[in-house]
Amino acid sequence: MRRNTMPTRDYHSYLIKRLGDPEYTVMYLKAALAETLADGDWSSFLQALKNVVEAKSSELS
Repeated sequence: MRRNTMPTRDYHSYLIKRLGDPEYTVMYLKAALAETLADGDWSSFLQALKNVVEAKSSELS
């Protein structure tokens, strides 16, 4: 039996596009930092920074 599935989109590409909005970028980094301060795991915050840098560099090219 075939299930009805919703179409999906590539989350990373969507995120990079959203990070083009400076207000969204601030909100995204604040949330990542709050999570990091709560659990002490810096890897998620570093990944957030990497995503922001990727988004900003894609704006320049």
